[in-house]
Amino acid sequence: MVSPFSARRVAAALATGASFTLALACSEVLGIHDIEPPDAGGDVSSQVDSSPVPVDGTPGLDSGPGDARGDSSPTFDSTTDADSGADVTMSDGPDDATEEDSSLRICPPACNGGETKCGDGGLVTCERDDGGCYRWSESPCPGGQACWGPVYQAYCCGGGPSVCAPSCYFDGGPGDPDAGNGQNNCGRGGDESCCTALDVTGGTFLRSYDGVTATDNTNPATVSSFALDKFEVTVGRFRQFVAAANAGWVPPEGAGIHSHLNGGQGLVDSSYDGGGVYEPGWASLWSQYLPQPGAWTSYLESDPVHSTWTNNPSAYEAYAINSVNWYIAYAFCIWDNGFLPSETEWNYAAAGGSDQRVYAWSTPPTSTTITCADADYKACADAPAPVGIYTSGYGKYGHADLTGGEWEWTLDYFQTYQSPCFDCAYVNDPGTGLRTLRGASWDYPANQLYVATRLSDDPTIHFSNDGFRCARPP
Repeated sequence: MVSPFSARRVAAALATGASFTLALACSEVLGIHDIEPPDAGGDVSSQVDSSPVPVDGTPGLDSGPGDARGDSSPTFDSTTDADSGADVTMSDGPDDATEEDSSLRICPPACNGGETKCGDGGLVTCERDDGGCYRWSESPCPGGQACWGPVYQAYCCGGGPSVCAPSCYFDGGPGDPDAGNGQNNCGRGGDESCCTALDVTGGTFLRSYDGVTATDNTNPATVSSFALDKFEVTVGRFRQFVAAANAGWVPPEGAGIHSHLNGGQGLVDSSYDGGGVYEPGWASLWSQYLPQPGAWTSYLESDPVHSTWTNNPSAYEAYAINSVNWYIAYAFCIWDNGFLPSETEWNYAAAGGSDQRVYAWSTPPTSTTITCADADYKACADAPAPVGIYTSGYGKYGHADLTGGEWEWTLDYFQTYQSPCFDCAYVNDPGTGLRTLRGASWDYPANQLYVATRLSDDPTIHFSNDGFRCARPP
């Protein structure tokens, strides 16, 4: 059965060789993704007449570890309402001041009770002191553990950055090696943490080029080392995020930048030829494109045939979460202590760096061989599958399902490549409003799984063949 969402992409999925132009023409009628042929050199060949697309907000400043949050106005430590008109007694001297009287006390800039952050010696928590003021209090993490997490969400954890990610660090969850539950573990044997992140050694390569199916060699880029999730984000991991979102969590303004780059400023913005402009991170106005608390299940189950989400844990916990829009993908990675990979970072990992591979698994790099043991694509299962089971299709750095499985959202707006590129990304809208996806999916043919294939779409859409994975500092 072909779902209505999958049917909107039939023209693109059937595109081959000389029929590519025809498929693009059909896409304008059907409203499907715009696909750029690999040899187009990054040009935008068509656009989607999409639903309203948000305008990027003004870049915000991410709260630093030492920032205070909340109302920093003077606080009256009294049982008498300061606005009630009642008299406030000021003492004449030290002898008159007691804890029980209505003396005016000035608290330091406030923090919100229960908020946490990482300090030099461990976990810093906002707690109320004996005088009624909220202050930051620091305590060491237990032996063998370290402090992990962004400001206001930090915690002590024993392990690496992937194991200690919020989506994985809970009893019996995807990161628990003792869970003993195949639904919460990934890989062909079901015995590997779904939260594994692998290092990608940086270098220089040619974007969307393999020398066979894509021959435009005019778009070099240099990428710094980073870590990338081995698997696409699974339903089991995503379930923890939905719980947080249903409780009201939204990304803070300016969060989600590649803070390990350019002295904490993040990626260089390709939309400014002169340089000196960097990624702004999350814009608070984007939160309107996240489902409202309580509405996540109806949103994620939009395709009754191929959506992988279920309201309660099921046999799909180790499948890639799909039917997510760009904003959801970005928000999850922020919440999970990571960030969305740039298009260039994703392309570099899938191409095997300077190998410039045709497929992520191609050995030699120019090999166009593909079988049903390599990837989940149309000629084989033609349906979502558990992540990581196509082990012969792993990439150079060990990542699974880089091509096939789900299209993967990347950080960038869709635009012609700009050079030079040193840790660059299109992070301001060039006028199309479209975001970039890479990697093709389970309902696309073999000739669309080439690493060089680019795809653009409205960031508000959520098809059952769209997923993502997160990147992390090295």
